Amino acid sequence: MVITVSELTLMQQFYDLVVTVEDGFEFVAHSYEEGVSTPVTDRVLLDILSSFEQFSTAIPQLVDLIEDDEQTTNALYAFNEVLELLVKLEEDTKGKEQRLAEIYARLAPMYITWKQQVELQLKPYLVQ
Repeated sequence: MVITVSELTLMQQFYDLVVTVEDGFEFVAHSYEEGVSTPVTDRVLLDILSSFEQFSTAIPQLVDLIEDDEQTTNALYAFNEVLELLVKLEEDTKGKEQRLAEIYARLAPMYITWKQQVELQLKPYLVQ
């Protein structure tokens, strides 16, 4: 399989977003651990959640590029589980005072697990 420069760029940008979201989760984690949840912490978490739309748009494009690589496509599609949890959390926490903290506490571990799987699968494409 030959990957064009533009396809490789798409993969790299996707990978960079995956890592950036993890960095955002780490920032939020540090804030919550220090007991210093601020509007900035909330904004970072909301930005993370809004970035999930970009994942949903990019994943089908990536799958089209590597459709013969079942492990990678499965890892990418596992993001649907993260989205399903987010929808459930948004319903379960509606109106709660500590809504974002609760969403973070349950969503971050699932995202990190997904990120590790995707990272493992995408790395070989990115080191070409």
